[in-house]
Amino acid sequence: MDKLFKISLEDRFIYGIWQGFSNTPKDNSITVIYCPGINAEKSEVHRMGVKLGKLLKENGHSLIRFDYRGLGLSDGHFSEMTNYTKLEDTKEIYHMAKKNSGCNIVFLGFSDGAKIAILAAEKFVKNFVLWSPLLVNPSLETNSNRRIKILKDDFGLPVIPNIGLGFGIKYFKEEKRFQKALLKIKQFQKKTLVIYGEKDEFVRKTRSEWDNYFKEVIEIRGAEHIFSNPDWENIVLKRTLEWVGNLSK
Repeated sequence: MDKLFKISLEDRFIYGIWQGFSNTPKDNSITVIYCPGINAEKSEVHRMGVKLGKLLKENGHSLIRFDYRGLGLSDGHFSEMTNYTKLEDTKEIYHMAKKNSGCNIVFLGFSDGAKIAILAAEKFVKNFVLWSPLLVNPSLETNSNRRIKILKDDFGLPVIPNIGLGFGIKYFKEEKRFQKALLKIKQFQKKTLVIYGEKDEFVRKTRSEWDNYFKEVIEIRGAEHIFSNPDWENIVLKRTLEWVGNLSK
């Protein structure tokens, strides 16, 4: 069955859905925790997360999708969100999953969500999947030589405009520290599946710096960052389902 849930964290609620939830899961069942991208909600781009959840459920597994605080249905403002608040949210989801199912757990990170998935997996689990991982994002780097423009969002909170979004000042203050934390675990010994699109220009720098550390890398011919063609999407979903299935054997 599918189960709606909410978790309280620092006086804010995180809302989500557990597709394929069971009180009595099979011993070889896998629960995948889905970490969406920088401005994405639990349904993600063209509902890839929803579709993966349906496939996993049909094959005896489950998927947890949730909105980070400051995004989607969850409490908070976008300008209060940082990578560290996302990481805290993801850890809370992990503890909920362990408490309520006891299944083996895998993290799945899409785009910018890959950073969250890797750091969460580093502490808690053996395996993770990354779709179009954007681990190095030049668009979010601030140039110290230019004056930074600070505006206010609809709630009167100070924000720095970047890539069409209003990020809180704390996001940029913490970004370098977050990148250093990623670098410390670069040589992880995890079972990983990483899927890229051949034409994805956003991940060029990530690939040059990270690909040698991943165990299994798949490149989908002609695909771009969000796998917008149904054929590309189907390949991503199929290969991910196969990989999860092999973990349960």
